[in-house]
Amino acid sequence: MKTIAEGAVRRYATGLIDILDRVGDDVMSVKDEITEVMQGLMTVPGLDTVMANPSALVTEGLGFSTGWLYYDCDVRIVRGVLRAGFVQRPHNHGTWNIFGVYSGALHYRSYARVDDQTAPFHAELRVVENRVMTAGDVT
Repeated sequence: MKTIAEGAVRRYATGLIDILDRVGDDVMSVKDEITEVMQGLMTVPGLDTVMANPSALVTEGLGFSTGWLYYDCDVRIVRGVLRAGFVQRPHNHGTWNIFGVYSGALHYRSYARVDDQTAPFHAELRVVENRVMTAGDVT
């Protein structure tokens, strides 16, 4: 049986898909619309406790766990739990990534690649965003 939270997640995911279908790769032109949808999603009660698949516990070795709240081949909404002190090295998702904080706070830093991409396994980066994000913040 579907819960209220599951129906709400689907509605927000559909809203996000509608925006992305309309603008294609020009997501920065609708940054405020995307932020509004994501902030709405983060008002859904119970996202921190609803079953997320594949589910995993925060382990000593990793310091984080993730699980899907929504997945339909167009959009994947993932809930992550980060342990205090967790540090993520710079990495590339290979696609757009929208990040929001449901509860708590974290230090968020994002980068842009500035080298000519000719050296294998090497990237020169510059910081483009460096801030503390709290509940309801989206980037």
